[in-house]
Amino acid sequence: VLKSTPIQDVIACITSGLEQGYKNFILSADDIGAYGYDFGSDYLELLSEIVKLKGNFKIELRFLEPRWLIRDISKIAKILTDTALISFVCVPVQSASKRSLKAMNSDYDPHACSEAINQLQQISPSTFVRVHFITGFPGETEEDHKENMQFIDNTAFDMGGCFIYSDRLGTESLLMDNKISEKIKQTRHK
Repeated sequence: VLKSTPIQDVIACITSGLEQGYKNFILSADDIGAYGYDFGSDYLELLSEIVKLKGNFKIELRFLEPRWLIRDISKIAKILTDTALISFVCVPVQSASKRSLKAMNSDYDPHACSEAINQLQQISPSTFVRVHFITGFPGETEEDHKENMQFIDNTAFDMGGCFIYSDRLGTESLLMDNKISEKIKQTRHK
């Protein structure tokens, strides 16, 4: 169930922090891009309100799903052109293979994600971009892994994290066939 903190409460929290001398604020959620959908707003409206605050401070966005970054890159670019407000963005890419993404129930174009990250870095080189990958998802092929490596080679992010897939109770992937051996997962992780 989505439950977003109202914009005025976020602004009040940041204002209080600024009064106390804080300079760095983290907007964090499983999917920050879904912010506000429960009350007819979005994270871009929140950012536009934060930009109006006076003070020397930075905002970190954790975690901005690729679909939002792709959809909103021009609006994010406008915010970054007007201010150096966003110091850090974490984008959980998961995989650069369309086939693997479909199996993960993720629906975005990895090439468009790479382009959006590159655009973000061009507009605001001071914004630190971190990405995440999962290696060894059930059914992942050597070709899927190569697509991940090509994404890494062609995308201008500052830091990457790679997590090895493991079964979790209650997930669809727990019941999937074609599990990847631990040896292959470890090799791909390296």
